[in-house]
Amino acid sequence: MQALRELWRVLKPGGIVGLRSPDWGGFLIAPSTPELEKAFSYYKWLQQQNSGNPDVGSETQRGAKLNAK
Repeated sequence: MQALRELWRVLKPGGIVGLRSPDWGGFLIAPSTPELEKAFSYYKWLQQQNSGNPDVGSETQRGAKLNAK
């Protein structure tokens, strides 16, 4: 959230900020296979073990809207 606050602080009037971050909770896999499900589950687990958040994309969008007001 500190990074988002800094973006808003330095943004010029009328400026635009573009952010991109994955939200693994919204991924659709079709056709799904047990191997793909296992791979995605492992990736999400690994990201969490490294202090990451595989669902940060949806949280960043929500935080950006709150900070823009």
